[in-house]
Amino acid sequence: MALKLQYVGSRPVVKISLDAWGNAGVYWFSRGLIRDDIPEEYIRERIQPLIDNGGTAWKIINDDEKSEAMLSVVTEEKKVAAEPVAKTETEKSEAMLAAVNDSTPEFDQSMSRAEMMAWCKSKGIKTSTKDTKSTLTEKALAFNAGADE
Repeated sequence: MALKLQYVGSRPVVKISLDAWGNAGVYWFSRGLIRDDIPEEYIRERIQPLIDNGGTAWKIINDDEKSEAMLSVVTEEKKVAAEPVAKTETEKSEAMLAAVNDSTPEFDQSMSRAEMMAWCKSKGIKTSTKDTKSTLTEKALAFNAGADE
């Protein structure tokens, strides 16, 4: 069983000395810190009785309980609707282009430069990072004039 210990008390820093449990060492906790290197015997013999008697400074985290809960969620059978998948790369790109063209609004000169760049790219108009709003407007008007014919 993998137990972790978390300090949730009011002090900003707490120290635990484990000399009596055969582990010479000092363990520091800040508020909210979770440690997994504390011996389980110490947690069971010292911390668990504190919690059972109403102590609120410590919290014991049992990874096995979490693992069992996660496993029950994963193994639970769920019905998932199968989505139709495009068979070839060209069908995928055509579907993406159609979706972009359907969701793309008409060109408007009040758009921001970034919106103009996105609109032009969605229509297949070549753009450059040096394009200004006026050059993007010219490209869009030329594209619309050619598309209308």
